[in-house]
Amino acid sequence: MKQIDELEKFLNDNGFSAKQWKYGRIYLNGFGKDIKAFVEMDIPDCEDFATVYDGCKVEVYSNANQSYAWIKNRQKQIKHSIALKLDESGLLKQVSDSYNQKYYPVPENWQDMIA
Repeated sequence: MKQIDELEKFLNDNGFSAKQWKYGRIYLNGFGKDIKAFVEMDIPDCEDFATVYDGCKVEVYSNANQSYAWIKNRQKQIKHSIALKLDESGLLKQVSDSYNQKYYPVPENWQDMIA
């Protein structure tokens, strides 16, 4: 099975409302009408992957008519929410283990996230 299909299923099985859109993107719905949140994949049709999150990154954008600082804070809040769900699912630990990297838990405060 392709990585994008596996990741979409994994996300939906772990509390997300996820749907493939465009080549290499899985949109994460339910974070507000001003938010576009998605997982972007390097090689979505790959069938040889160590974890479903290999070569992926989360992107969050807001189209709210607000100041730059407000938008950056909103992005951090949404990224924090997504990271907590991914951590709860065990995926972040699995990725760390597969690359023999130290596991770093999600920061307690959303302010500590990188925008």
